[in-house]
Amino acid sequence: MTEVQRNVLKQIAKYQLDNPQQKGIRPKALLAICENAMLAHSNTGLKELLNEAKDHKVVLERTDEDGQVYFYMSYSNMILEKIWKDQLNK
Repeated sequence: MTEVQRNVLKQIAKYQLDNPQQKGIRPKALLAICENAMLAHSNTGLKELLNEAKDHKVVLERTDEDGQVYFYMSYSNMILEKIWKDQLNK
């Protein structure tokens, strides 16, 4: 996994930690965060960055009853915090 891909995962983890009441992060919101962090600049670029994480089920995608898509990681807050702080395997 590239550093940019890891940084996208860190953004998802941070969002989940800051918004525990949410179902996950909407693709549009994640793209806005990634644009601000200069990680991705289009939906296509973001999807490419997430492909490997989705293939390995690190990032999951769900669609709610209204048809809204969300990305999320189904890890405990302790693991999400380690992802956010880049402390895995350290």
